[in-house]
Amino acid sequence: MDSENWLTIAPNASKGKADQVIELRPIEQRSRSAASYRHSNSAQITRIEIENFKGISKLHIDLPESTPSSGFAPCTMLIGENATGKSSVLQAVALCLMDEQLRKKLKLKPQQYLPRERQGWKYKGLKEARVTIHFDSTPPAELVIKPTDTDFSTSREHVPTKQIFGFGANRQFGNASRQTLKKDNIYSLFDTTKLLSPPTEWLKGVDDQTFFSVARAIREVLALPREDTIIRNDEGQIFVKAHGIETPIENLSDGYRSLFCMIINIMRELISYWGNLENASGVALIDEIEIHMHPRWKMRVVAALRRAMPRMQIIATTHDPLCLRGLEAGEVQVLYRDSKEQIQTFEDLPNVKLLRAEQLLTSEYFGLNSTSDPDLDLTIKNLAYDHQKKGFEGTTESFIDQLGEGYLPLITDSPEKQVISEAIRRYMMEREDANPVQLKNAKEYAVTKVLEALKKVGN
Repeated sequence: MDSENWLTIAPNASKGKADQVIELRPIEQRSRSAASYRHSNSAQITRIEIENFKGISKLHIDLPESTPSSGFAPCTMLIGENATGKSSVLQAVALCLMDEQLRKKLKLKPQQYLPRERQGWKYKGLKEARVTIHFDSTPPAELVIKPTDTDFSTSREHVPTKQIFGFGANRQFGNASRQTLKKDNIYSLFDTTKLLSPPTEWLKGVDDQTFFSVARAIREVLALPREDTIIRNDEGQIFVKAHGIETPIENLSDGYRSLFCMIINIMRELISYWGNLENASGVALIDEIEIHMHPRWKMRVVAALRRAMPRMQIIATTHDPLCLRGLEAGEVQVLYRDSKEQIQTFEDLPNVKLLRAEQLLTSEYFGLNSTSDPDLDLTIKNLAYDHQKKGFEGTTESFIDQLGEGYLPLITDSPEKQVISEAIRRYMMEREDANPVQLKNAKEYAVTKVLEALKKVGN
């Protein structure tokens, strides 16, 4: 093909480094070639199986399926306390799906992902790590890491030719003169100090049709008002018009810059490979999606991403309940450590769409004891401990009295009050440091006992 029909976005392409840069074919040619790949690239991940990978001994995650006709990209959100393996799951998926050439460019060492002993950071025997990714329409892909091998072993021939994107918690970009490398789209997932490719150079050179398509998608993701948008002037400079002010990308706030850069990195690759965003498929792995976002963004970002790239598959992590807006029942997975310190997924979660933000925080999703004043919560906890030491007999009435007159306004002095008091006290004790399963059991016990007492009061 004539070199004039290619658009390169790195100045070093003419210096013998064309294999390291991202090249974009003209829109009309990309659209024709995209059709022939569409079927083989549309497979969705349906199940993730991980064994002996870093701190994960054995973990299976089933992902909900979504049809293209829904108009929303399939999405799975991983939540859980720190050190419950959320980032490790994203890394495992990325390593299994990427090709050998990309793994070598990232200079990743297999031994980094083998399990370690809890004491002394020694390797846990000679166990091999294994990651298996199941798809809805193709055979599974598998990654194996053996303690004695210096390379990863994969069944690459069974992996759909997907576009893989991975973003760590630090999503910032380098200066405009920096060369754009393919590994930039995933490197920060493994090393948060790595910068993303600068977004402006590509936007300066694309044709108007592509620019307007990207600008529309970005406008929705950034939640810009109707009168605001993305602008490219005659000199090719890129501005975000927000609140009536045109601001260069480089001068945006951290929140705008981080989200803008991540989205442009994804869209650049998708359009390069597919020719448009509507038919583009791939996998986006995003760690701590809420970073640098205002609460209004957090509530809208997931739904906006799903609409902007409807055939993508998004797997993300978050610590913020606001980012669960835009998700359906079954699209949130809670990771936790059980009594044996093994990482598990929590089953039988309530419908995330039916819970307010405060309810999400105190539900099995996030497991907070309370969203009230921490000092009040500590007072109640200490009170429960004190009554446990004294024993149940003879202390129930004082326990209720000390909780405050308004805490249980419907309960009067009665024999049933003892049952309610004990249920509350036991729940207060058991919820401390409880994993989601233990918390649910403690809550169910307390509710059952209170209901029994209230039924007796009614009789």
